[in-house]
Amino acid sequence: MLVEARKQRRMSQAALAVASELDRTFISQLELGKKHPSLLTLFQLGSGLGLAPSVLLRRVEHALKAKARAAVQHL
Repeated sequence: MLVEARKQRRMSQAALAVASELDRTFISQLELGKKHPSLLTLFQLGSGLGLAPSVLLRRVEHALKAKARAAVQHL
C-alpha cells in the first residue's frame, strides 16, 4: 500500500523520507515488509503523503481482507 500511495504521488523514497521526516532506508524497509510502522510513523507517512493516517489504515485493512478472501477461495 505504501508503494502504491507513494507512486500515485510520483514521489521517490527519498522525497517521501524528507516529507515524512524519516530515513529513506526505513521507507524501503517498510515497503519491503521488513519493518512495521508504529502509530507515530503512520502519522508521519500520512503527513508526507498528504493522507490522513486513517486512510492508510483503511487501505491496509482492505488489502488484508482481500488476501483473506483469496486464501479462502483456494481451499
